[in-house]
Amino acid sequence: MRAGLLSQPEVIEKVNERFVSTTITIFDLGKLAQSGVELARRVHAHWSNPVSLMFLTSDGEFVTLLNPVRELTDAHPDTGLRRGQRHAPGAENNSSVFLECVNRYFGKPR
Repeated sequence: MRAGLLSQPEVIEKVNERFVSTTITIFDLGKLAQSGVELARRVHAHWSNPVSLMFLTSDGEFVTLLNPVRELTDAHPDTGLRRGQRHAPGAENNSSVFLECVNRYFGKPR
């Protein structure tokens, strides 16, 4: 995703202006959830393999997620392909899917 979706200027701008972006492995998340960290328990409850872009409110409530395997099907030419993907010269389709999701669940910026 870094070579494609997360390298697109409009996606970078949207993430920087509207979200706090973080990443964690399922193993580390599971450990935190088991230790009683409430936010980790909420995120773990909605985890989708192999990876997901999860959206939460500022209070840590789950809103939605994007599953890259099912929903972000254009692969950057520098990356390998998963089943069902195709190499695309850019990540326009993935960017559109991401931006439509943000606008649908969080509204257009004022």
